Amino acid sequence: MPVFEGGYHPISPNITGAYPRSTNKLDDGSTLGACTLSTNGPDSELVLKHFCGSADYNDIDNPFPFVPTSTRILYAYHNHDRHPPKRDYDFFRVSVSYSYDGGVTFKYLSTNDDDDQDSLMRTSTDDGATWSDSNTISGRTVIARDGMLGIATLDNESALIAIFETTEYGRFMVSRVISHDGGSTWGEHADMYVPADGKQAGVPQIVNVGGTLVASSMTNEDGPNRPGAIDGAAKILASMDSKNTWNNKFTLFPPRSNWPGLALLHEDHFNVMDGVSGEGAIGRKIELT
Repeated sequence: MPVFEGGYHPISPNITGAYPRSTNKLDDGSTLGACTLSTNGPDSELVLKHFCGSADYNDIDNPFPFVPTSTRILYAYHNHDRHPPKRDYDFFRVSVSYSYDGGVTFKYLSTNDDDDQDSLMRTSTDDGATWSDSNTISGRTVIARDGMLGIATLDNESALIAIFETTEYGRFMVSRVISHDGGSTWGEHADMYVPADGKQAGVPQIVNVGGTLVASSMTNEDGPNRPGAIDGAAKILASMDSKNTWNNKFTLFPPRSNWPGLALLHEDHFNVMDGVSGEGAIGRKIELT
């Protein structure tokens, strides 16, 4: 049973903050976080105290921090090209920057790009400097918008679960696939969260909290059916049998919340984050009892 521990804590410095994400702790016990800030022009991002400006026609969004070593921080984000007059997207990429000073300053490291809307996996063995070829996790055999991927371990380090939003049936819902070999191959595709009455759910994330899988998504199942579940509520589901059944649905943030995220803190605690209309990017600590 999830129980809130304490109140909300702000992640962004103003109400434009969205798409908050955080990850494992640094050596000093602090947690690394990131969010997107909207500006008068292209989007920019905030990482701790570091502000990354964008190029004139780049759309920088969907940040995700990671700490591979005690001294190095990696920061992945989408870095797409948009051009006037309508600022239409014409090139899609994921870039990675790095920091050696706790996030005070960042430098560009590498870029991954692809031209398909599937869920892809690439691996790096040199802290993000170079990446393997793409391995398709989902979407290879269907025409759908698979994306917003979240991955967690199952019962051991080589067994993984990946969850993602998809429009395979015409509306956004959440599906999952399983790997038993550390991500080399994927299968066991199944629908995971399909809201009733034609409503939608998307932007899933997943963490393994002491053996219990906790998955989040935003959904408009309790309100107007806007495209992509925009301005829906953020909710979680839990599975205590390694993915087979999901229950204990719990509302994290009320409607007008967008792009929720999860991060493991301890064996029985995790952080929930969301971009809430009128408040910006905020988070809250939860204990799983």
